[in-house]
Amino acid sequence: MSLCKIFYAAIAILMLGPGCESPDCRSDRSNPKKGGLGAGVMGLMSGCYNERVADHKARLEETRKRNEDLNKDLHRLTEIKSRRQERLWSLRVEMKGFQAKVNNLKVQAANLRVRSAAKRKLLKKLQVKSEELGRKLDNWVEMERRAKFRIGGLETQRDKMVVEYDRLLQIYLALSQ
Repeated sequence: MSLCKIFYAAIAILMLGPGCESPDCRSDRSNPKKGGLGAGVMGLMSGCYNERVADHKARLEETRKRNEDLNKDLHRLTEIKSRRQERLWSLRVEMKGFQAKVNNLKVQAANLRVRSAAKRKLLKKLQVKSEELGRKLDNWVEMERRAKFRIGGLETQRDKMVVEYDRLLQIYLALSQ
């Protein structure tokens, strides 16, 4: 044997040696990414490679299933979000309508307060006028009472004068005869 063949055989034994002991599919000994060429050859020979491929396919299928579920959830949540955004938009429109009504009512309330203040002033003026007219009426009533009393006194005087005139007229007529 040549020296070269012995060298390659020694390297092959060193490379395959650690993988030949007890193939554990979860260890780095059967994973070519971590254990090198010898681990890869050992993984193929022990069936660990096929087991890793099956695990990978199962995880991939599980991930796909999870993605489908997540996509369904995303679609459902997107629809819910869309409905809620539409509801929010309609509520905002409704709120703007209410805000306009509130502003209109504020203006009306301010106008009513102004009118109310003007009416209170007018009422106060009317009360003053009423009191003034009440005093004038009381004065007129008093003057009328006095006038009636005076008229009564004058009528009594007139009646007395008529009686005296009639007596004087009778005396005059009696004298002229």
